[in-house]
Amino acid sequence: MKNNTIKSFIISAGRTGTEFFGKNLKLLNSNFYSIHEPDRISFTNIRRPELLNKFKYQGFWNLIIFKGLGLTGTRNISLKRINNLFSKDKVIKKINNERKWINLKNYNVYIESNWQLFGLIKDLISIYNSKVIIIFRDPREWVRSFMNWGYWYDSKDLLSKIDILGFKRISPKNVGIKNSNWKNYTRFQKLCWVWNFINSNFYNLLYESDCQNIRSYFFEDIFIKKNETIIRDFLHFTLDKYFKEHYVNQLFQLLQKKAGQSIKKDFSLWIEWDKKSCQDLNYFCGDLMQKLGYGNEPEWIEKIR
Repeated sequence: MKNNTIKSFIISAGRTGTEFFGKNLKLLNSNFYSIHEPDRISFTNIRRPELLNKFKYQGFWNLIIFKGLGLTGTRNISLKRINNLFSKDKVIKKINNERKWINLKNYNVYIESNWQLFGLIKDLISIYNSKVIIIFRDPREWVRSFMNWGYWYDSKDLLSKIDILGFKRISPKNVGIKNSNWKNYTRFQKLCWVWNFINSNFYNLLYESDCQNIRSYFFEDIFIKKNETIIRDFLHFTLDKYFKEHYVNQLFQLLQKKAGQSIKKDFSLWIEWDKKSCQDLNYFCGDLMQKLGYGNEPEWIEKIR
């Protein structure tokens, strides 16, 4: 990672198209390298070459044993950094080690889409002088997306059940916050709390600093409205001097072809929620929603009264 390649990191709370960016931004130009969660271990055929490189350059202990102990893995590093258990120097060493299997020698731009970097933004900027792109999404749709297609805090989520060493999900305890009510929260309430915690950290960093290397965008502008002006600005910031105008149309076309989600829609749109669900989400997320421009619909305001 220590070369002249421009490095851009796309970070969010998840469920914001990070996998799409990781898979598709490399298609804009053969000199761009984009990846989604590079420390993830996948045994599918599609990722087999990358998997072999990971084991070759990182080793079994770093990928499996130390990750299980909470000493490696981007999510673990983020949690430990938030709790001041890792120094900046240790973070630098671990981030570089987890990406040393990636050869950037022949690439002009490295783009990493990774929600697990939520606790490392300041380090990424100071380590690489990188660009950091924050993606916000309406909490009502973010929570709905997790309730329908995600897995955090459901009956199959082992990380939230084991909750030791490197097997941890985000929770108040795991980010150094005392909250005796957490164990009594419903899954819906836990997701609301997580959206607010992660995105509040992003918001504070964005609007309380004068750093020129961070910029934020809204999921809705890129993936729903497909706003050409926003897409152009996003690409210009991400690619820097390697931006070319025709990339805007290329990404627009890729967005048009983006496969839809599963047809499973058990958890409905917020307009169909009962008042209790709306009031719960507003309790956890309401202040930040307003700051980000969400939640101004008359129907929503009526539901949270």
